Amino acid sequence: MQEAIGAQYMQKHLPKLEPFLRRVVQEEVHNVLIRHIDSAHRIPLQLKTSSKRYKLQFQGNLPQTLFTGNRVEAENKQPLRIVLTDAVNNQLITSGPLSSMKMELLVLDGDFNADERLEHTEKEFSESIVFEREGKRPLLSGEVVIVLEKGVASVRDISFTDNSSWIRSRKFRLGARMSRASSIEERVQEAVSNPFLVKDHRGEVYKKHHPPALADDVWRLEKIGKDGVFHKKLADFGIHTVQDFLRNLVMDQYGLRGLLGSGMSNKMWESTVEHARECVLDDKLYSYCSGHGIILLFNCIHEIIGVVVGSNCFSLNSVALHAGAGGEVAARCLQVPRPYRGIQGAVAVRRPVADSAGAAGSSEHADPGPSSSRWSVFSHQVFVGWFRPKAVASHHLTLTFVSCV
Repeated sequence: MQEAIGAQYMQKHLPKLEPFLRRVVQEEVHNVLIRHIDSAHRIPLQLKTSSKRYKLQFQGNLPQTLFTGNRVEAENKQPLRIVLTDAVNNQLITSGPLSSMKMELLVLDGDFNADERLEHTEKEFSESIVFEREGKRPLLSGEVVIVLEKGVASVRDISFTDNSSWIRSRKFRLGARMSRASSIEERVQEAVSNPFLVKDHRGEVYKKHHPPALADDVWRLEKIGKDGVFHKKLADFGIHTVQDFLRNLVMDQYGLRGLLGSGMSNKMWESTVEHARECVLDDKLYSYCSGHGIILLFNCIHEIIGVVVGSNCFSLNSVALHAGAGGEVAARCLQVPRPYRGIQGAVAVRRPVADSAGAAGSSEHADPGPSSSRWSVFSHQVFVGWFRPKAVASHHLTLTFVSCV
């Protein structure tokens, strides 16, 4: 009787339980298969990568930002090089069939090899190749197939035709692999560059320069946009170039900071100043005389670098170290608050010359030479000019450089 009731119960409820049981069984079978496939996949992967004997490598890094249409070069403006090395000892392969094989250059996703692994599989590399957008030209133009010569090749003439903003990582990498047309049995690991942005060529017009040049427009500095609020404020104050900015920074830092106003945060200000100070200064020197036979020497951004007292020239950091009346007078002169407010009256200093015969009577303000000749020459004649209210006078002095910088 109980068996009959049980059979009747199963017949009644089994159709309702069947979908649930099927789902549970399918999930368990799926999990077992996944674990099996994953372990089976890892074993051949390890065997394959461990058998790799050779690898391609980029020498040097690419800039963090490239522009469409511009030739791809390494950070130092030199041609980017690719080398074939032994994967075990990293030695250059200069002989044998592989050392003269063809390679192809490809564009990779910037997220590829983000963990900077030393090894990757051919499949992983291929799956990371980025192709052009629909209706666009191939991403790389130029010499995309190059030939190794004794294990070395230079990337000389390629450029990007499209920016990198349309992919998820917003960055590209450059890749290089042995040409598919090459019939080689050896596994050669592909070269992968560092990640970089590619921007449209028109964006280069507004590119910030690192380091900036003295003659660069002031908007080339960080946090100052072309035709922006800060740019206009500086222009209204007569600050048009990086050199103008640096001169005002030296002579009146707080006034310059106040000019830019509260719209520029302290963090932005620090970024702008830090960028400006990367500027490489030229070798021009300027002199200023306020009387009493004391002549101040300045560099091209009006930083005081030395003082002439009588026939002696003291560097700024040596003034306090020298005893005697001359040193004391120089020190007092340098302690005057803002001693070069009237620097507009200063004139350029001619480089030292061994023979002053050709310079006698000349009133030209020639640019000085390299600092090595300016500060290492002793007891040579230099041209010095100083400011008078209505005239610039000049004569030759024989200076003894007491201290070299």
